[in-house]
Amino acid sequence: MNSVLTSRDLNDGDADVTIDEHSNLSVKRLRAEPREPDVDELAREIANQLPVIDLPDLLIEVKTDVTRSLLPFEHAKRGAAGVPFIDYLDGVCDGDRLLRQRQLAFIHEWDYLIDHLGRKPTVTEYSERWRTPRSTVYALLHEHRRLFPGQDDPTGVCTEIWAGVEAQQGEEPLFFVDMERVRVVPVDGIRPGHDPDKRQASG
Repeated sequence: MNSVLTSRDLNDGDADVTIDEHSNLSVKRLRAEPREPDVDELAREIANQLPVIDLPDLLIEVKTDVTRSLLPFEHAKRGAAGVPFIDYLDGVCDGDRLLRQRQLAFIHEWDYLIDHLGRKPTVTEYSERWRTPRSTVYALLHEHRRLFPGQDDPTGVCTEIWAGVEAQQGEEPLFFVDMERVRVVPVDGIRPGHDPDKRQASG
């Protein structure tokens, strides 16, 4: 039984339209050709060999890498030289002890919530957990962005510091590395002891 072609078939590209040398119009419905069995088998083998990647995990991994790449410092590799993070922080705070302690506490508290929530906290979550006014949280974030150019919040700093803990742990028997003593190395020309705003102004 011949099927009837409609205008929808033509619009959807489901018909083969040709005009012969005598100007005769020929319209035929397109028919899919069956695939060879070995092609189907090859497709199954390829699918079985490909790793299954969950899209949200992939997006999180990419975002983490980008965040870490923008940091003005990186952790020192195992056995390599560097400065303790607490000294690096003191440097970028230009010796302002109150600013250093405020940001150090902010980083610790932010890191605690990352561990507790399994993701970075929102301003509201930080505010409620630490009973801090939202205006204060925004002020802390503003300070953090000034001290660590390219960082929206302490998540990237926390991630890099813990990568340093993992890399430097066990360099000596019974040697324990805490967050504040992780050795870090300034990158991109940013060195401790200089205020980021002053560097930008001098540049």
